Amino acid sequence: HSGEALSVIKEAARRGKKISVIATLTEPLHQGIKTAKELAKEKIPVTLINDLAVGHFIPEVDIVIIGCDAMRKKGFVNKIGTHVIAEEAKHHKKPLYVVGSHFKFDRRKKLVIEERAASEVYPKKLKGVKIRNPAFDLVAWTYATKVITDRGIFSPKQIVRLLNG
Repeated sequence: HSGEALSVIKEAARRGKKISVIATLTEPLHQGIKTAKELAKEKIPVTLINDLAVGHFIPEVDIVIIGCDAMRKKGFVNKIGTHVIAEEAKHHKKPLYVVGSHFKFDRRKKLVIEERAASEVYPKKLKGVKIRNPAFDLVAWTYATKVITDRGIFSPKQIVRLLNG
């Protein structure tokens, strides 16, 4: 779920673009349901799918639009599972647009990926099983076609230059 990505989709629909959306459920907290509800409220056709069904449905899409939590020199940070979507987009030659405001430029030296509670994956302890639950992916800029910000549309290389500046 990304308010910024939704804004881009809603604005395109308001401008008369024919749009339908395939939204992922977004495990484990199901934020994709919020996305689907918001799009349906706007009368934008939306299909909600399981995260692991991306490879099945991506041949049907024209473009992939993804929000981001941070933009770094090495890539963009977004909800875990984004890397799989980016891989599928690249494999199927679908353009991937990353959406985020310039406030998400992240120049910190070190990135620490948050690990969420194991109970989000499975609510009980499993004897002899370690459960890991990373919250975010760092996706290399090589997967992105363009970056849509509040300051314009940029190539990934331009974003890296801005982050270096």
